[in-house]
Amino acid sequence: VASPGIDFESLDQQPTRLVFLALSPSVCREQHVDLLSRLVSLMQDKTMSMRMNHLIDAQSLHRYLCDLDDQSGVHGNADPIVRPTRSDR
Repeated sequence: VASPGIDFESLDQQPTRLVFLALSPSVCREQHVDLLSRLVSLMQDKTMSMRMNHLIDAQSLHRYLCDLDDQSGVHGNADPIVRPTRSDR
């Protein structure tokens, strides 16, 4: 979460506030693609995108994404959007 935003010369000329980094081992390609797909779906939802863009820090975004997973019940074999990091345990 970059509060003032970063100028990536986007088409809408607005600074980018959210940057996601998704790392996974090569044996987890399906889960990786599912994660990216779910993040894209969230960002395409104007309401969700606006909510995420108004969060003030990475911890708030992490909590918000975890809450979304809890509310959705994460269907099927899909992994949660956000796995806890060591510091979250």
